Amino acid sequence: MATKKLKLITAGCSFSEIRRDYPETWPVWVERKYGLSAVHTGKSCQGNGMISRSVLYQIDLQLKTHSPDNLLVGIMWSGPTRHEQYVNERANFSSNVDGWIDNPVTFIEDDPGSWIIYNANWQIPQAKKYYRNMFDTIYSQIQTLEHILRVQDYLELHNIKYFMGTYTDDVFKVRDHPNLDWMYNRINFDKFLPIEGCWDWVRDNSKFPMPPKNGNHPSSKQHEEFTHHVIVPFLKEKYNIDDIR
Repeated sequence: MATKKLKLITAGCSFSEIRRDYPETWPVWVERKYGLSAVHTGKSCQGNGMISRSVLYQIDLQLKTHSPDNLLVGIMWSGPTRHEQYVNERANFSSNVDGWIDNPVTFIEDDPGSWIIYNANWQIPQAKKYYRNMFDTIYSQIQTLEHILRVQDYLELHNIKYFMGTYTDDVFKVRDHPNLDWMYNRINFDKFLPIEGCWDWVRDNSKFPMPPKNGNHPSSKQHEEFTHHVIVPFLKEKYNIDDIR
């Protein structure tokens, strides 16, 4: 299958982020491998709510100028414990004690508001209050499955080529619960990469050592390995997408 007309859209957290001073993650290697034009929505620390919203917005935007047949969407889901809150103003934090790169974030250019992202153990007041008073493990997993299913259903409704994966095997750790079982059974795992998680695959298969100062994030070379050995064969088998070079 020729890939020259495909538009690539990717989404995820730091394992899928594109920054000049950052390791070249799998979206870079997929774009480079096939010579595609691309839109990348991955951002560090964001959870599955932000991943789903930003990629759905971008898909909807691209459908205004592209046929569904000309889109390829790749998503790497993040940790269920990550959350976010929308505020109808451009929020600002005077200090960063949590090590985030961007917070708050937006994905719509003319949005008057912003999204405050939460991670467990962060010290911003919103996160401390949420995890102290409102966080629940099962509800977090419910939300993640809802986010996955709404993206899946949108993609399949429009017959868009897509693949999904997880950044670690923690994404699907909680499964045995009546509020979760029926949603797990609706996920089309045929469109998921055949791995437990990107980090887990790198740990078990990479010929390169994990970078000691990168917070357990794969290096550029490891993302290249992952793309070559996992994503490329999957796209060949599922969609008959070949290297155009």
